[in-house]
Amino acid sequence: DVARDASRPLRPQHDGARIGHEFWIDPTTVGYHGDGDGRGFFGTIDVETGERIERPSPHGTGGHYGHYHVAPDRRAIVTDGEVTPDAISIAPLDDGELDFRPICRHNWARDQDQRHHPHPHWHRSGRYITFTGCERRQDGTVHTFPCLLELPSDHLEFTDRQ
Repeated sequence: DVARDASRPLRPQHDGARIGHEFWIDPTTVGYHGDGDGRGFFGTIDVETGERIERPSPHGTGGHYGHYHVAPDRRAIVTDGEVTPDAISIAPLDDGELDFRPICRHNWARDQDQRHHPHPHWHRSGRYITFTGCERRQDGTVHTFPCLLELPSDHLEFTDRQ
């Protein structure tokens, strides 16, 4: 509430969980990711009711921490980390554990430069994912460029073929 200079946590973190990279999924639902109890997870919370769902990731907190975004039809999620530090990966977003599958490389120089994150985002059609790609040059500099990944009409085909 800007008028009262007030804010409140959407999700308590007194249980030792660490969360971040929040984003709006729809007018009442916020998505986020984090880790707790040695496992990674993706969560959603309804800001009006407080209802919260957290789906575990088998890839845990092994240093491939990524940024997430939900497909417009809410059937899948994309990340620039989790499975591998240099790939865009997607997973079906159902009631079970997240099963991410790499679909392309972004080559972010994670160990070299924290300023350039891929930050994948789905187009509202669900047909494209945009992200920032990186190229390490021989002189040690990092060149970044916008990327457009076109998905098949049913983006979950990727998870079935992998």
